[in-house]
Amino acid sequence: MKLESLDNAIAAATGISGGSAITVPTMLLPEEITWRRAIRFSEPKRIDDDLFDKKDCFRIHDIIYGNAVTFWVDKKTFLLRKMYREQEFEDFIAQTTTTYKPVLNGQAMEDLIEFNPPEAIPWWQFW
Repeated sequence: MKLESLDNAIAAATGISGGSAITVPTMLLPEEITWRRAIRFSEPKRIDDDLFDKKDCFRIHDIIYGNAVTFWVDKKTFLLRKMYREQEFEDFIAQTTTTYKPVLNGQAMEDLIEFNPPEAIPWWQFW
């Protein structure tokens, strides 16, 4: 499947990834990623620092689309290490934690960055 824009490709991968596919691309390319679920800070606030995976991190908290979101950003490299999100529903709260293992100046193998959804299942069924 070939999509006509980076925005459409990220949108297609976002549903199946539980939303994690859109986080970093949106932060790096805010003008390119315009899809509705893109991370858009409204009133980010720095909260207490924390260690994550033995890395000293800044923590940034915001309410994004009505949901509480906290980011752990490595103080040394400024790379995103972790994201925690709470989504409130009528009778429950869903909590999601996404952890990142970023690598600086690493090589990405072609088969790891290629998006090949199964032919038998239309991508819209993942929404």
